[in-house]
Amino acid sequence: MIQLPFAAESSPDFPRIPETVSMAMRNWILTFSRKIPEVEKLNMLFRQNAGWNSGQQFLRSTSDNGIDFQFPGLRNNAADAVVAWSVIHNEKEILFAVNLNPEKEAVAYVTIDVALHAVDSRMRNRYASATCPAELNVEVRNGKAIRLTIPAYGFVIYE
Repeated sequence: MIQLPFAAESSPDFPRIPETVSMAMRNWILTFSRKIPEVEKLNMLFRQNAGWNSGQQFLRSTSDNGIDFQFPGLRNNAADAVVAWSVIHNEKEILFAVNLNPEKEAVAYVTIDVALHAVDSRMRNRYASATCPAELNVEVRNGKAIRLTIPAYGFVIYE
């Protein structure tokens, strides 16, 4: 279960994530949870959007090039992984993504639900730990995908 905001035990629990990525995710949560203003913003957003913690969760595959999609940590070093997951609640998809690289921003295509998004529709940014695009176009890649830019060691939410 997600339960982000914001304790060490609240990382997404997906069986496909290798242990090295799970450990990196826990370390990211511990570090991020010390950023009090960011945690306060997230807590407020999660209170305003209760459905973010009550839908079905899906681990999402990612790609550097928009062609070769894989789940986190299967081809890259855990420290370079983008971990992305969705919650689907009331026919809406909320996409969460973390960049586990503390030194550089990540640009990655992330698979999203095929049935919920029309081609050329947009997903809107609801939260970013640093400057990120306000909207992203839905593209036909691995079914459907969006191209995320995530700050170094950052977190984004799109809906």
